Amino acid sequence: MKNFSILIIYLLCAIGYSQEDSKLSSNLPISIQTHSLVSPSQQTNPVSIANSLIPSKANLLTNQSYTGNLRDNCSEENPSDFFELGFLVSAPWQLAATDITVPANIDFTLNTITFNFLVDPNQNITSADIIIFGNGIGVPTDSVIISNQLAVNPVSQTFTGIVEGFDVIQVVFDLNPVLLVGKPGITTTYWVGILATASSGDAYIEATTENRAGMPWAVSYDQGIFWFTQLESDLVYTFDGDCTPTGDCVNTPYTASGLPFDIDGSETLTLDCTNAPNLIPISVTDVAAIGTDAIIESVFIEMTHSITSDLALYLVSPDGTEILLVEGVGGNVANGFNGTTFQDGGVDILTATAPFGSGPYQPMGGDFETQLTGQNITGDWNLKVCDNVTNNTGQVLQFEINFCIQPDYGNDFCSTATPISCGEVINGTTIDNTNQGGQVYGSQDSWYTYTGNGQLEFVTIALCDSSYDFDTRLIVYDACDGNIVAQNTNSCGVRSRVTFTSDGLTTYYIAVEGFKATDAGAYTLTADCILVQDPPANDMIVNSIDVDEIGFPYTDPAVELPSATLENALPGGCPINRIAVWYNFVAAYDGVVTATIANPLGSRWVIFYTAPNENSIETDLYAADPSNYACSERSTASIPVVAGQAYYIFVSNSLAVSDVIIEADYTLGINEDVFEGFTLYPNPATDILNLKSFQNIENVDVYNLLGQKLIENSINATHGQIDLSTLSAGAYMVQVTINGRKGMYKILKK
Repeated sequence: MKNFSILIIYLLCAIGYSQEDSKLSSNLPISIQTHSLVSPSQQTNPVSIANSLIPSKANLLTNQSYTGNLRDNCSEENPSDFFELGFLVSAPWQLAATDITVPANIDFTLNTITFNFLVDPNQNITSADIIIFGNGIGVPTDSVIISNQLAVNPVSQTFTGIVEGFDVIQVVFDLNPVLLVGKPGITTTYWVGILATASSGDAYIEATTENRAGMPWAVSYDQGIFWFTQLESDLVYTFDGDCTPTGDCVNTPYTASGLPFDIDGSETLTLDCTNAPNLIPISVTDVAAIGTDAIIESVFIEMTHSITSDLALYLVSPDGTEILLVEGVGGNVANGFNGTTFQDGGVDILTATAPFGSGPYQPMGGDFETQLTGQNITGDWNLKVCDNVTNNTGQVLQFEINFCIQPDYGNDFCSTATPISCGEVINGTTIDNTNQGGQVYGSQDSWYTYTGNGQLEFVTIALCDSSYDFDTRLIVYDACDGNIVAQNTNSCGVRSRVTFTSDGLTTYYIAVEGFKATDAGAYTLTADCILVQDPPANDMIVNSIDVDEIGFPYTDPAVELPSATLENALPGGCPINRIAVWYNFVAAYDGVVTATIANPLGSRWVIFYTAPNENSIETDLYAADPSNYACSERSTASIPVVAGQAYYIFVSNSLAVSDVIIEADYTLGINEDVFEGFTLYPNPATDILNLKSFQNIENVDVYNLLGQKLIENSINATHGQIDLSTLSAGAYMVQVTINGRKGMYKILKK
């Protein structure tokens, strides 16, 4: 049997914390006691742990996925895992909440909830406060409370076992039914919160790390104002209710105004219904097309007339297409169309008797969709009423058309993604969107598609031009619900840039989202593409160009840097995972070597590594400049080099062909003959290093043996001093510049 823990969670800074301190993104200190039933008010020595239940950003990129277990579309559950965990939910200490997912095109009426609790022996749950919240950004929001049902009594409590001396009971609550409204085309998230009261002692709600449905559950210490997600577990529950399909479009009724309307009044006697018809208009403002993103659900008519069979009724579309609704039926019965509906697939009205009632009935002229496919619904629709016999009249009391219109999801959904092209710049926002990407720690997302032109391309999608402080993530998929092709979080600050190879045929789906649930905002997206060429000859380290054999300065012209193959290796000090080319050399003298990308574009990197020899592989290397900038993007880099040492240069430029320029500024050696008449003393030195020369000393720089510049001085005199008091004892290199020439000297600091 698994180890069981009772967990009591509370904030160490519960008193006096500010709203800013309580944001979900904060990694607030949390303390845990295991195998203990001490309530927060009694706890005196909480055991603090280094990694709290709210992980840091570095812990968020785990490969977990949360999938809801919706049963029969009318129940959602997260099953028990043999009483693994228990969390305090006794009122008023902590309010626990877990999410419930309503499927697309479904309204869900929540009737019953079931939770498992742990209580003292022979005790039970007397009541619970149950609150249904709307969804914030990955947590409940107190600004949308769907239902607040206080002191709900259980309808049943079933004893299921004993764990660590506590009774485990399954408790069922019947609710006043709560309607959780679904959305067309996308899922909708709500949250069920609970505070329980036990007959004696505290109540602990069961949780599990094995089964997780939907989003991570959340806990609040202030009655639902601020929430903290619990990423390592989920509550055990069952939610039961009734499901009602809603379809994937929105019912949109339009009703005629100016009614009642007199049929064949003194000015509209129209025996032939051609020259002066009775027309009752409805003006439709929505924009959609029949058969594409709209249908006519129904046409509703209520009217009076002394002889029903005298009438012929038509629906006339904005482009003038007429569809016969009904003609010549009902005999001599008066007022036969007494709230009568016509819709595709309805009953044949010839089989019915007047008055016809609601129906619905099939239009005599054929299906609306068949007759009107492609018709834009915007404009005036008319009910045309023809009275084929004189001396009988009546009134149109009500005329209504019901359209079902597909919502405009924008690019909030993968299936409604916005196509993008190479060179395009798009401004967008995720603020009003939902999380459709399925990333458990992701947030609302916007979707784009890219399809190539039949040729292999490197495609770079970037958010780096965004001026908004919003921590982003980019994910590229090969299909909706497909595989991840590439992803990136922090390529340019807290914003993202990702490069992938398009095969020229596949449509790729690109999600723009926040790094975690609380991250959302506006962004600027750019798309850049270059054709894939043959990779450069030196794109693998074994084919590195030996620069010192060719000679300095060296220029490698028009290097197809974007076409290099991916390097994914772990040299010391600075791992690499990007496309690149390689160069190597052995320093002939001490000095400085500089490498430059002449045409930097996209992601650009220049990294120097030391190596045991010129036949090295990636794992033999170590970063020659282990400063804060060694593993940062840059298009040029310089390092001090030591005579006889082997070096490799890693060069990457994701979006442009470029010359690569490598230059060496060598000294003649490390002895005092580099500059005639120049001396430095004492060597070894304690705190002060003296310099003296026949010529003007311009600059003096001090480096450690790793190549980091520690001291920089401008002398501009024939003698001077360098303060070494801040340096630790050891060996250093002093670079002296006289008349534009550089000399390198080794010194010892005592």
